[in-house]
Amino acid sequence: MIPYSEVLRSALPSSRTVEHQPLDNPATRSSAKAIGSSSFSQILQKKMAPADVVFSGHASERLRLRGIAQSPHLVQSLKTAVDQLAQKGARDSLVVVDDVGFVVNVPNRTVVTALSMATDHSQVFTNIDSAIWVKATSKQ
Repeated sequence: MIPYSEVLRSALPSSRTVEHQPLDNPATRSSAKAIGSSSFSQILQKKMAPADVVFSGHASERLRLRGIAQSPHLVQSLKTAVDQLAQKGARDSLVVVDDVGFVVNVPNRTVVTALSMATDHSQVFTNIDSAIWVKATSKQ
């Protein structure tokens, strides 16, 4: 019978047969810098910056039909409202900016539909979990 220690010794490679490379290899260090450092920081900055709000085809058509202009101030207010809703964990929300209502899918940052609160007198909103009223940002 072969002793257990002999079986282990024969199954495991000895430390003398294992090849290794030094950790501080200049070639490895320069290639790692070229691959990752700047692209990682760029990706991180993009992920940390709030994304723009996207208008679905349906929402764009509703804005056009109802004569609602997508001013930079309105879009910025909408973006700020969606950021606040996202921080609270909202999913589908009603965002009212001045007299325009938007139903927004918050995780996707997508405006699903839009309506004029001034001209549409009877509104029923279903399948929303939150609402926010905001003023359009200053037009300075």
